[in-house]
Amino acid sequence: TIEERIVELTRENGRLRREITYYPHLVDKVLTPLMPLLEYHINGLHSAVQKFNAKIERANSQWQAEEG
Repeated sequence: TIEERIVELTRENGRLRREITYYPHLVDKVLTPLMPLLEYHINGLHSAVQKFNAKIERANSQWQAEEG
């Protein structure tokens, strides 16, 4: 019925309003403080990948020199 739909939409509206107030809190209290730590680990992973790629390049160069 229309009355039931109004009740359903009112509840959903309340839930959405609570989410709107929750997410800025989540960003301010959790995600923003985590950013420096995430950047630190991202930089470490990037460095590890670069070192691994350099080793692969050296191995490929040696292999090509031995084959050539």
